[in-house]
Amino acid sequence: CFYNPTKSLKKNFAPLSNLCILQFFHFQRPQCIHFQKKHFQTDISYFLEHLVLSIVTGLTAGGAAVLFHILLIKCDNLRFEYVGTKLWMILIPLVGAVIIAGMNRLFPQLAADKGTAYIVKRIRHHHGVVPIKNTLFQFTGAIVSLSSGIPLGPEGSAAQLGGGIGSLTARIFNFSRQDIKMYTIAGAGAAISAIFNAPIAAVFFGIEAIMLSDLRN
Repeated sequence: CFYNPTKSLKKNFAPLSNLCILQFFHFQRPQCIHFQKKHFQTDISYFLEHLVLSIVTGLTAGGAAVLFHILLIKCDNLRFEYVGTKLWMILIPLVGAVIIAGMNRLFPQLAADKGTAYIVKRIRHHHGVVPIKNTLFQFTGAIVSLSSGIPLGPEGSAAQLGGGIGSLTARIFNFSRQDIKMYTIAGAGAAISAIFNAPIAAVFFGIEAIMLSDLRN
């Protein structure tokens, strides 16, 4: 018998080569599958879910902002009907001031958290979670204060109202923290769009005033 080195090498290194092949497929195959799922397999249900809920959020936040605007107009009309009487000119702002002072006294923390700055703080430090009690409190306080004659605009209250509704919608459906932020910003933009009839401006309001132009986050 003659010694065949090629046959010996094949015999000795065959288990090692098979092990290398198995290790290669063991480590590489999950990565390939993950890459395919990430880049080539689109989960259409994810997009459909957010498409439907974004429409619901827009309608809800926009509808709440329209209701807020209608209530302000009704209260203003009611106030101007009695503005000719000097007594009412004094009583209406006085009654509004007393109600607001009482609300601030009873709920100091809720009264302090208001406006667009509060929405920015909740997005930055609390993952976009806006408590519903704060939304309802600021909605009531804004109606009382603005209708009694305080010289302020409705944009801060509208943004807080829409942001609270968007945050609530995302939390009801157990969305992730990033999605809660997204819906909070979208809700605030929807409210601004509805109350000022300016959808394009509302988009830039959400980007610049709420996201502070931080598109990466």
